[in-house]
Amino acid sequence: MTGRHVPWRSTTSSGTCAPDGATAGILRPLDRVGNVGHTSTSGTLLVDLTPPAADFLTPDEGAVTVTRRSSYRVAWTERAQAGGGTTSRVLERERVRAVGDSCPELGWVTQGASDTGPSPSMSTGLLVGFCYRWRLNLADSRDNLSVELSGVLRVAATSP
Repeated sequence: MTGRHVPWRSTTSSGTCAPDGATAGILRPLDRVGNVGHTSTSGTLLVDLTPPAADFLTPDEGAVTVTRRSSYRVAWTERAQAGGGTTSRVLERERVRAVGDSCPELGWVTQGASDTGPSPSMSTGLLVGFCYRWRLNLADSRDNLSVELSGVLRVAATSP
């Protein structure tokens, strides 16, 4: 029957998958009347479930930095993961009004335009009496997503 195309379908009878591991499926061809053909094992597949990651350099995660300036250089490094690196990024600025000399944990709102460029990013228009932080949304070629949060920058009338 050379040259003749016969309709077929495949059923997976078994297969396992570990995070970021290699896996293979067992395939069994099945014709229209239910005859099962020769069982074969697929090639090895790499499963990438690890999201991209970043590390904020300025302002550093967990730190509160005080400045008098109306602009600030936000910098971070992106770490390559198995299966590829970052394919998209969106840096968003958030702010909340300072309470005395501190920054509250609640009440942060997105403010200003987002930035899709690489590190570093210059953030301008910062106002005295507000606290700022940056949210970095990352995606990789496998549609893994992550959100990284920077440290806090408090803009004061005078520096400590």
